[in-house]
Amino acid sequence: MEQNTRLLPRHNNRQSTILTWAFVLIMLLSIPPFYLWNISNAISIVSIVVFFFYGLWKRPHDPFRRISLFLFSIFYLYASMSLYEDFNLIGVLWNGFRILLPVMLLFISEENWAIIYKRFLTIYATILIPSLFVYFCAMWIGIDLPHKLIPPLNEIKDYNYYAYPFMVITDKIDSFRFCGYFDEPGVIGNISGVLLIVNRCNMRDWRSWVLLISGIFSFSLFFYGLVALYIFLFGSKMAKIVLLLVIAMAVAFLVTSDNVFNQLIIARLEMDNNGEMAGASRTIASFDVFWKKFLDSNMLWFGYGHRYSALVVDPGGQSFKHLIVDYGIIMFIIYICAFLFYYMSYHVKKKHLMFLMMIMFSVLYQRPFILSCLYLSLMIFPAAVVKYSFESRSNKNK
Repeated sequence: MEQNTRLLPRHNNRQSTILTWAFVLIMLLSIPPFYLWNISNAISIVSIVVFFFYGLWKRPHDPFRRISLFLFSIFYLYASMSLYEDFNLIGVLWNGFRILLPVMLLFISEENWAIIYKRFLTIYATILIPSLFVYFCAMWIGIDLPHKLIPPLNEIKDYNYYAYPFMVITDKIDSFRFCGYFDEPGVIGNISGVLLIVNRCNMRDWRSWVLLISGIFSFSLFFYGLVALYIFLFGSKMAKIVLLLVIAMAVAFLVTSDNVFNQLIIARLEMDNNGEMAGASRTIASFDVFWKKFLDSNMLWFGYGHRYSALVVDPGGQSFKHLIVDYGIIMFIIYICAFLFYYMSYHVKKKHLMFLMMIMFSVLYQRPFILSCLYLSLMIFPAAVVKYSFESRSNKNK
């Protein structure tokens, strides 16, 4: 079933139009692109700006939505009161205010979320076109384009980046993974993967082709797995047949030879000594030891505090386990239930509810950043798209 973007709502006033375009810009800047890496507090400043988008809000009347807001408020209030860092008064107030900002996103109306999605999809796909062009010229054709060496966004990384026009690439040996404007190819894999399946893999839409190409050349295991899972669960019979043929061709022609795909994807599917996929690990080895002890401790229930895992036990790691270590299993369950009730407030069909939960779990698995405007938006706006595009079309065909 293809998505019909003509069913998505449109703005009738200038203020809402300006605010939604500005919000889309905030989403892009919050990642952030490599142009802003030298601005140390860029992400914090961007998160504060979200507060001024009250013009997009709508008072919630649905009981499921009110339950969702209540649960989200509990979670983020607890997170703001369990700050691991900055125990001085100013630090507590700053982090406390910042960590409560995501609740404000839930007040944005479903109509505005649908419009934000449509505009973000267009802008994101458009800016990736010159980035992909530079990537193929520099990395595959071998054209020596102007570039310079720049330090990483994250100081704990032990490698640098080559900054080209519209693109960065790591200086690691044999690094062919497409990063676009961002510091990790996983960012491209995550955003492109979610947008592609929310757009229902509609290959009649030129934007889907940009998403597909960017995701493929990010060599992101997440992207491949998410798209394959979507096709398997929600795709048509023809799409499933095509998926099986692609897998068969990969096994026949790629696994038996030494190539980039085999090195970056197939090798990561191999099982390690612990019986886990080599490419599925989102944490460092020492954290795995800590995690086993943590599950048997009393800290499992309410955690160690905000950002404890990222700063102390797993610097550089990115896993949903961080949320449990920081806030405890009880608050983690509350967080999941908050999203469940939020999706239920749209009163979508069961298969679409399962689709939304799949997106939510996939984003939390890959990028569990509960303060990120972008990644929170990736878990929120699909519900509005389902309501205005998929559900509306189904009702129209009855």
